[in-house]
Amino acid sequence: MTVERKVTVGLGDIKAVIFECRTCHTRVSIPGEDVKIPHACPCGKQWTPDYMESASTLKNPYAKFCIALNQCRTLQANEAPFTILLEFDAPEFEDKS
Repeated sequence: MTVERKVTVGLGDIKAVIFECRTCHTRVSIPGEDVKIPHACPCGKQWTPDYMESASTLKNPYAKFCIALNQCRTLQANEAPFTILLEFDAPEFEDKS
């Protein structure tokens, strides 16, 4: 018998988006209400090129994701005609007994 555990969350359940630096592995957590890509890691590694700070931000898929997430959450809060849910595999729990 196969047993699966899933976790389904709504956009409103996203508490934060976490960006992890590939250089130093520092994690920067941005609250879910105002997701924007940080310009740089605390270690100084630039995450968004200077050109992304202009109107061309919409060409970057990461920036589009953050903008879309914020817009979808606003629509959900204002009675959108459907709900978007995100499904995740449930974390594996080890039996420590």
